[in-house]
Amino acid sequence: MKKTHIKLIIALAIFLIIIGLATWNPLQVVQWKVTDLFFRGKPPSDLITIIAIDDKSLSPEAGLGRFKDWPRSYYAQLLRAFAKNNPKVAAFDLDFRQKSRGMSELRLIQLLRDYERFVATAGGAQYGWHTLLKRFEPQADSAELTHPDDVDFQKAIDESNFPVALSSELILSEEPSGDQFPANRGAIEPIFKGANAEVGFRNVLRDRDGVLRRFQPWVEKMPFFPLAISNAYALGKEQIAPDAYIAGAASSTGTSESQEPIRYTAKPFSYRTISFYDALRGNYEPEAIAGKIVLVGATARVLQDFHLTPTSRDAMPGVEINANIVQQILDAKFSREQGSISLFILLAVFTLGGSFIFFKLTLRASVLIFAAILIGYPAAAFALYQTGTVLNVIYPEIAWLFTALGTLWYRNQTEFREKRALKKAFAHYVSPVVVNEIAKNPAALKLGGNRKPVSVMFSDIVGFTTLAEKLSPEDTVALLNDYLTAMTEVVFEYHGTLDKYQGDAIMALFGAPLDDHHHAMNACHTALAMRKALVTLHEKWNSVPQLPFKDELIKLDFRVGIATGPAVIGNVGSEKRFDYTAIGDIVNLGSRLESVNKKYGTHIIVDKNTFMAVTENRNPFVFRKLDTVRVKGKAQETEIFEVAALAENATSDMKSMLDDFENGRMLYTQRNFGEAKQYFEAALAKFPNDSPSQIYRNRCAFYLRKPPGREWEAVVGLEEK
Repeated sequence: MKKTHIKLIIALAIFLIIIGLATWNPLQVVQWKVTDLFFRGKPPSDLITIIAIDDKSLSPEAGLGRFKDWPRSYYAQLLRAFAKNNPKVAAFDLDFRQKSRGMSELRLIQLLRDYERFVATAGGAQYGWHTLLKRFEPQADSAELTHPDDVDFQKAIDESNFPVALSSELILSEEPSGDQFPANRGAIEPIFKGANAEVGFRNVLRDRDGVLRRFQPWVEKMPFFPLAISNAYALGKEQIAPDAYIAGAASSTGTSESQEPIRYTAKPFSYRTISFYDALRGNYEPEAIAGKIVLVGATARVLQDFHLTPTSRDAMPGVEINANIVQQILDAKFSREQGSISLFILLAVFTLGGSFIFFKLTLRASVLIFAAILIGYPAAAFALYQTGTVLNVIYPEIAWLFTALGTLWYRNQTEFREKRALKKAFAHYVSPVVVNEIAKNPAALKLGGNRKPVSVMFSDIVGFTTLAEKLSPEDTVALLNDYLTAMTEVVFEYHGTLDKYQGDAIMALFGAPLDDHHHAMNACHTALAMRKALVTLHEKWNSVPQLPFKDELIKLDFRVGIATGPAVIGNVGSEKRFDYTAIGDIVNLGSRLESVNKKYGTHIIVDKNTFMAVTENRNPFVFRKLDTVRVKGKAQETEIFEVAALAENATSDMKSMLDDFENGRMLYTQRNFGEAKQYFEAALAKFPNDSPSQIYRNRCAFYLRKPPGREWEAVVGLEEK
């Protein structure tokens, strides 16, 4: 076969492979991540003001009480205060689907004052407590609002001289995610109605990676909440904005099929914001409200109304996402994504045209053109993105890369032979990342190291020595091979480096030899994924007939300790034999934290540095602060935390139990052992086998019998290594 024919076959094969890949589209999430990088912030609209339910509003100093106990009279008071400044729209990104129940502390004080005045003026007349208090209980069989707080807020809505936007919740067939909005089975409307009230659904559509990039404008003629806000604003103006979504608001037959990309304006916390506490007391400039769209919503992280967006690593409050979408609608700024036909044409140019270039030109010229297109095309896509045109970056780049690799491989197929041989020689002895580092820089095979921040993880099987005494040497080796293989794969999956095996123990590094800004997070992910891998091993062992000591094997467990901080990383040993490892205090601390699990009955314990490194950005885990300890050989105490679960997997019962535990722990540190014990007992009522709660309950019981002296500190000394 002629070389020309072989070259043509290579070019066509690459083209067909790329077309198939683009049609299958397994890299859609990567495409989203790349275009996320194109985001460039713009000044937020001066038309929008956010009234933030923030940490200040929730603080004890604010005196507003716990958020879940806030009376709706607060919001009524807010609307009446707004009326003095004439905003265009007031929108509440809050849940008003349920009637109020019970009474707030503020309302109770008012009732007691009314009663005192009644007694002082009514002589012996009976005060109608029963009738009065009955109004504070919701009437399930009545649509009428009876609770004074609800009545007050409804009255404030009716009397307002501007539209009030409220949110509803669609009842969907499944959680919105992926490419299609789920089927709608109805809507739970807010309990407040009226001519002034505009209602829109608040359900959002997250992409497969959990990032919020799109919104559904309409579902069965019901507008999305920010669209309802925009409609309320537009209909209140003399000249309605020309955007199709607004102009067609009254008569739209919007379907559940259409989706609109969100063109974010700014990064989190960029819009003009007034604390709810200050707004309630009128502590703001009137110009911040007059003629503005005012959005009321949660920005305190404890209220957990945060979403991942393409704008930054830090999550954005839901109310600010609404502000971005409102600004997008009012500015009529919409995006156009590249279609399939134009994408296929572009792929043909990159593969067939690129093959001709790389086969004809010299290697040096080919490299220059390859680099120019590889960098230039994303730059062009970036520029077009700013105008609202979204090009596919991933598949054209893959096509260009595959074309270059395929054609240059044909011209020089032995170029990387030496490097492949080197990798093969070391692959079974060190982790893949170390192999790649050695291949890039053979000079790394020398003694020495450098100091850098890393996370160190230690794991150890519980009771392995006792189990090994029962097993034959062959069964012990087979068990270790199964276990260590599964766990090592997890370490590598999260970019860890296997430092060493010590019998059944594993030591792994994260953040070395290659820098990893998320090394602490990856270490925690590894620990949880190892527990998941252990379940798979249990199932595998359970399926093996006549496996020795099967009952004990399927109960096999392990503990993990993780510490984060600076360490010396490099090759340590002799000139003829050395290991790639870490040396430093955090290595000792990580090992001891693994053992501390025994005391608290936990599985995964991390130090404060690990906790801080993970939670300083977006935290995907549920942590529990266990204690403050002083390990043997250290004068400085250390705060320790349990990695309880992935946040997405945490149940409401678990979160409630952890809240009770944290409340109890705080009271314990304040020497309030009686109330602390009650919280720990509440936690144990939900999870009777929770060992940390049992430990703290017993401590409280002991100190209630024998109160500690004034010098007592809530620090536990650990004498065992």
